[in-house]
Amino acid sequence: MSKAAVAQIQSSTDKKDNLRTALRLMKEARSGGAELIAFPEFLMAFSPASQSAEELSQIAETTEGGKSGIRQRRVDRCAGKHRVGLP
Repeated sequence: MSKAAVAQIQSSTDKKDNLRTALRLMKEARSGGAELIAFPEFLMAFSPASQSAEELSQIAETTEGGKSGIRQRRVDRCAGKHRVGLP
């Protein structure tokens, strides 16, 4: 039987800190026997309810190139290293 982990975290405005948290949680999930870990949709950036759609679009990231692409690749590499899947 497969085991899954769900990361219930409060993201911050510090994307580097959010990345460190994600990498640590992947390692913990795998060491606990999980083969899959799910993160919240706003993993890399905190988005308060008062934030406008325009403000959110200014901090949004793509998975293509640039620094956000680098962050995504680090998450992908960590998942591969620890053999844990990401939905």
